[in-house]
Amino acid sequence: MAEKFARLARLSGYRILSRSPSEAAASVIIPVPTVDDLSRNGILEVWRIMSWFTSAILTLYRTTDDVTDDDSTFNDYDKLERGRQIFVRSIVLTVDRQLYRATEERDAAAAAADAFVVDVRLANSGRTSWDTVCVLTQQSSARALATFSRRTVIADRATKKVAALPNWWKEKYSKFSSQDQSLDLPVLRVPSDPQVPVHRHKIYVKWAETDFVQHVNYRYYVVYCFEAAMTAIKTNFYIGFYGDILNYSVRGLRALYVAEAMAGDVLNVVTWQDLQNPKLLHFVIAKEGNGKSIFQCSAEFFTKSNL
Repeated sequence: MAEKFARLARLSGYRILSRSPSEAAASVIIPVPTVDDLSRNGILEVWRIMSWFTSAILTLYRTTDDVTDDDSTFNDYDKLERGRQIFVRSIVLTVDRQLYRATEERDAAAAAADAFVVDVRLANSGRTSWDTVCVLTQQSSARALATFSRRTVIADRATKKVAALPNWWKEKYSKFSSQDQSLDLPVLRVPSDPQVPVHRHKIYVKWAETDFVQHVNYRYYVVYCFEAAMTAIKTNFYIGFYGDILNYSVRGLRALYVAEAMAGDVLNVVTWQDLQNPKLLHFVIAKEGNGKSIFQCSAEFFTKSNL
C-alpha cells in the first residue's frame, strides 16, 4: 500500500520540494486544481481542499526522501506505523478568500509558472498523538491561502486502543512539544433548548465512502454535514442561507473524530445555526441505534457578497 501510494502521488503531481529533518519540516508541490475539485456550482469544495493537505502529508509519509538521501520517510512515519494504526482525531482548517479567487483566475500558462506549495511541519509532540500544521501558498507569493492543522493519534493494531508513542520517537521529537491548544476541540452538545431549533437528516453509508480499513473516509463526514445542510436549506431552516449550501464558500472548519462508521451504518446528522454568529453552522453525527456521537463539525462561511 505504501509503495502504491508513493507511486500514484508522483504520477499525479505531488512532489517533495524540500525537507529539513532537523526542523521536522518539508515542502510539497501539489497538482494544479482541476474540474474534479469544483462543486456542482463551480466553487472549490472544502473536502477537496482538505484532500490536498492530506495528500501532501501522505506523500511525505509514504516516500523515502530523495532530497537529503535519508532512507526514512518524513518524521520517521514508516517506522512509527509498524504494528500500529494511525487515526485522525481533529482538524482545523482556515481558508483565505483569495484561494477561491486564485483558482478562478489561474490558466495553463500561469499554473506552469506559479505552482501551489504546501509547507508541512510537526507542531506538537504529545504522549499519544502529534500535531501537524500545513500552509498552502503559491510559489510567487508568501500569502497563506489556507492553513490546515491535524492531530493524529496512534493505536495498537491488535487491540485498536489508543497507545503511547514509542520512547525513541518521543525522545527524538520532544523539542517540538508546545502549549498550543487549537486542536483541543470542545465537545459539541446538541441543543436541548427549544429556542435553538435543530434540523435532522439521515445518512446511509455506502461502500464507496469507505477507506482501505473499511472505515468511512474522513472527508465523507464533512460531505454528510453538507448533505444535511442542503436539506435544511430546502426547508428554509437556516437564516441567511438560500438555494444551495455549495453557493457559500467555507472560511473555517473545525472537526472532531470520535469513532468510526462503516458501510451499512445508518447515521443521524443534527445541525443548527449559531445564535451569536449566523454564518457558523454546527453539526453532530451519531449512529442510529446507540445514539452515540461519532463526529462533530462547525463550519463558518463567507457570505456570497464576499466572493
